[in-house]
Amino acid sequence: STSLKIDASLPLLIKKQGLGTGELLANFEVDSFSLNTLGALSPNSLAGNLSANGTVKGPLSALDTSFSFSLKNPQFTNLRLQEQWRGQFIGSAGGGGKLQMNSEKAAVPSTISAQLRNDWSLNDLIIRRLGGQIAVTRNKESFDWIAQDFRLDRIEIAIPPEKSFKRIFGKLSGKGRFGFKPLFANGQINLGYPRLIGLKLKEAQLEGSYSKKTYSLKGELFPLDAGQISLTADGHVDGSLWTRTELKKVSPSWIVNTALQLP
Repeated sequence: STSLKIDASLPLLIKKQGLGTGELLANFEVDSFSLNTLGALSPNSLAGNLSANGTVKGPLSALDTSFSFSLKNPQFTNLRLQEQWRGQFIGSAGGGGKLQMNSEKAAVPSTISAQLRNDWSLNDLIIRRLGGQIAVTRNKESFDWIAQDFRLDRIEIAIPPEKSFKRIFGKLSGKGRFGFKPLFANGQINLGYPRLIGLKLKEAQLEGSYSKKTYSLKGELFPLDAGQISLTADGHVDGSLWTRTELKKVSPSWIVNTALQLP
């Protein structure tokens, strides 16, 4: 069950101009809050259990929020981590602040650090995982990202229409850019020894883009034993799709084994 405790004080001031308020001082504590309950407020599914304690202080026009928290088994849309995380948020007067998170006793040690602007939008983000990292930096109204030897091991994903989560493995490198107004994304990625369900490769090189509901993807896949698979796809959301796949010296045994393991 979830418990919420709040202890707050807000002085009332009598001035010539009328009734005013002083600075707020509030301490709060949240225990075992299920993020599932936020589903109605967010277009993206959330899950995990959150506990936190901290303070909110300052004038009502420029509140300063700081708190420590723990997060168990976080899930965002189709991504999930079966891990325990601890973190701290140090706010700035008027909005924004700095977030720092660390995984606890995880098989793949990880850290997350982020800086939020005064309007609570993201300014920069760095995720470090077993020696590799993904860095996201704001570039005007869009974001640039770059990944260097980022370990995907033990991250779980659910690929529609499947609802069950499966672990993925591999090492990610690449770079690109994305934005939300309007929504677009482009980039190139390289996956070293990726594994997902029954698909096992030595390497995958992919390049793609999305803009105005139109997308394109091209890549080269290299099976573990030998050969190469070239693929190209172009399409429109809820519309036409054109694809082309070419196999070069791919062993029949790899094709059969992969097909048998795929759901």
